Amino acid sequence: MMAKFKSRSGWVLGMVATLVLLPSAPGHATDDHDQSSRQTLADSLNSQISGKDTEIQETRDKIRANERQIADIRSGNSAGNEDTGFGGSLTDGCSNCHPSQGGCVDTIWHRVTGGTAPTSADYFGDRPENTTCMKLYNRVRGNVDTIASMGDTGSACVEAIQGCAAVGADRNIRRLEAENRRLNDDLRQLRADREQIEHEVEQARRDCPNCEMLAAMRPRDPGWADYALGALKSWPPWGWGSAA
Repeated sequence: MMAKFKSRSGWVLGMVATLVLLPSAPGHATDDHDQSSRQTLADSLNSQISGKDTEIQETRDKIRANERQIADIRSGNSAGNEDTGFGGSLTDGCSNCHPSQGGCVDTIWHRVTGGTAPTSADYFGDRPENTTCMKLYNRVRGNVDTIASMGDTGSACVEAIQGCAAVGADRNIRRLEAENRRLNDDLRQLRADREQIEHEVEQARRDCPNCEMLAAMRPRDPGWADYALGALKSWPPWGWGSAA
């Protein structure tokens, strides 16, 4: 019994000694840490490049989609916005700005054009630019707020102008073109950001040319549990050496 106790006590002490005497970090720990830090930086930079590539592609896709929509509007296939009441022709609703239609009174025409409204013989234009609403719209160069400031009659006239499919198409083209100008600015900035990150990656590689290779070759560093498990495997079963 005493021999068994001593034997087990010896193994317990051996376990404690093994855990206490676990190997410390190698002498080149500082170098490993520096390499690891540099590789972590490189990984982070490469991840940022991947993110920029995704943003660049998404921005390009938005620009192309807007360009397709602009082409579709200009072809006459769409007004670019369902709110315009587009029914298949860009002249839809564009003849409602004649005084006889109640949209824009004579005083509006006089203040905007310096003359009178077109006669009844020509205010129903067969081309968008010939319609009464487009004539007023083009005269103020799309700035319908100029007409809106003319009081209640001005507000009613603006409502009639905005009901013209061709006006809606033009406003949507302007909106899409403005959005593409902003997107192209974003695209230039994204490309510049990506180029800057690439320079940082190259610098990181120059600082540690072998970091990527060493990171790929380096096995996982063992932890305290690995050492403890190794020690347990080297000890004999509890029953050994317990003879009386």
